[in-house]
Amino acid sequence: MVTGLQDTSTYYPLTEDEVAMLLGERGVSLGAFSDEGELIGYAAAYFPGSSPDNLGLDLGLCSDRLLQVAHLEAGLVSPFYRGRGWQRRLYQELIKGLIAQGKYRYILSTVACNNYPALHNSLRLKLYITELREKYGNMLRYVLFRDIKEPININPASVISCRHTDIELQHRLIRQGYYGFDVKYNTDSLVIYYGVKD
Repeated sequence: MVTGLQDTSTYYPLTEDEVAMLLGERGVSLGAFSDEGELIGYAAAYFPGSSPDNLGLDLGLCSDRLLQVAHLEAGLVSPFYRGRGWQRRLYQELIKGLIAQGKYRYILSTVACNNYPALHNSLRLKLYITELREKYGNMLRYVLFRDIKEPININPASVISCRHTDIELQHRLIRQGYYGFDVKYNTDSLVIYYGVKD
């Protein structure tokens, strides 16, 4: 499934133990198959509970709210089906299922700063960039967040754009309460759009 990725550093592979957790009680996985039974792609969610890998800790969520966190985890699509919206559709179905359960309020995810497809899909799923920090062995990642009960609405008058490589400015904007809500592909970088809540 990682075949054909231009930059494999954008994907952090899961360990066998992590895959086992996603297939057990602490996770849920969803796959899409062609009419011929070929795996088109899959996506998974992980329920970290009070474990130290809960991304809610990065955002300062208190202990009772950590139990309401679900992580969007591995989402990969076969090279033959990429560019057709499959990753987003799989995550949409996962999120619908999480909402229907009623146990999870916060949906979190991490995305590599230069991974345009994953970042674009995450933002279209109404997740917002709320943190930018080193994760997974010092690799820089956006931490994205969605609150099911209190959706974020961006004030259009507050919008500021910057290149994804301008880490200092993004850190400053995030400290000032800005949320990353959109991304555009440029020839040599990504343009990230930030704004404050309405």
